[in-house]
Amino acid sequence: MTDMPNWEGFMIPTLKVMSDGIIRHWREFQPLVADQAQLTDEQKKEMLPSGGALKYENRIGWGVSFLTNVGALRRPKRGHYQITNAGKQLIELFPNGAKERDIKALGADPSSPIREYVATTTRKTSAPAMTAPTEESSMTPTEQVQSGIERIHDEIAVELLTRLQDKDPGFFEQAVVDL
Repeated sequence: MTDMPNWEGFMIPTLKVMSDGIIRHWREFQPLVADQAQLTDEQKKEMLPSGGALKYENRIGWGVSFLTNVGALRRPKRGHYQITNAGKQLIELFPNGAKERDIKALGADPSSPIREYVATTTRKTSAPAMTAPTEESSMTPTEQVQSGIERIHDEIAVELLTRLQDKDPGFFEQAVVDL
């Protein structure tokens, strides 16, 4: 089985589905995008680790958000989207898929119909991020948070075991009783 595309991998399939110019609600086009991306039935059923949403829908959502921000899609009303001329140009330029950096580079060109990407929130960072860029860059922000929580749980489990192993057996027995 092939891996599910990251959020960037859903951008061009989304634009291809929307290329007919019809205004569609996001719930209507997400299954069409999954078919366009040739997801398997197993991939279509895969949930986020939190169990709150389907993984492919979450990733399409992040792609749609980015495409809307740069002007490739427009949102005529809440939850409804339509392709723009800029979106059609992206299909022509990147028929086999586009990366965020490629589209952002187009936004820096004043002659391009792609708008410059503008973050919707400002982030304050007090310390450098400690991430694994190869794995986490393919995750949506929701998946990154969930991965971080899992990492913290794993670290706490290791630390707790180490502390328990360093104590005398009587302490361990009392900890079991207390739990």
